[in-house]
Amino acid sequence: MRVVTLNCFLNPRSLTAGIRLRLIARELRLMAPDIILLQEVILKSCRRWLERYLRSLGYRCYSEEGRWFTRGGLLTAARGVINRAEFTSFRNQGGLIGFVMGDAIMSKGCQRLEATIGSKRLILVNTHLLEHYGWENWRDRNSNLAAQVDEIKAFLQAVPAEANLLVGGDFNFSPSSRFYRQLIDGLELKDTVAERAAWDGTGKHYATHADGRLDYIFYRGLDLGSTKSALVFRAPLTIARSKHYPSDHLGVMCEFG
Repeated sequence: MRVVTLNCFLNPRSLTAGIRLRLIARELRLMAPDIILLQEVILKSCRRWLERYLRSLGYRCYSEEGRWFTRGGLLTAARGVINRAEFTSFRNQGGLIGFVMGDAIMSKGCQRLEATIGSKRLILVNTHLLEHYGWENWRDRNSNLAAQVDEIKAFLQAVPAEANLLVGGDFNFSPSSRFYRQLIDGLELKDTVAERAAWDGTGKHYATHADGRLDYIFYRGLDLGSTKSALVFRAPLTIARSKHYPSDHLGVMCEFG
């Protein structure tokens, strides 16, 4: 079972959203994942096009349409049966940061899906947490992000311990941050990339041209065993003779045995 997560950067601030949308779609077709967890599919036109494309490839899709944008900017697709799906907004939307930067208008939150992929029954969670926009040391940023981490953790704690749980998305913190430990302590979540190789948290964490990680696929469950993982969407791709990076993030791809 192959899983991919990516922050697509398909939002009103991007002047290349239409071009990159087709690059991302092409790469997803080539990767052929069983589960796709996408964030920042904010523009409704991009989401509708992408859902039509993914359905043509045999995926079932879930997203929710908000008043102006896709709720949470989240889109999940699966080659299997989606038995149940819901979106939950975070109570804390980042205060001033959220409203100034548009996060609160988009309504950051998480999707929870119950799905059957082949013989595996899974609970899938797709999420996107608050971005600090470079204001690393601002106290309110830390408290708002900490509140969202607490909310997603409480959300995950409600998942039955015996369930196969898969959690992916853009968490906007590095593996070396206190928020990483705040999330996984007590949940028995395994980080697919950390299992494969040690990650020291140095270097660029929010990167287009260099390795970096703010995005994760976590899992828990007896039926899941991580076999390999990789950072993906690392190189520029060509369309109409010009090169574009698919996103301003690196994605994560993993396979379970």
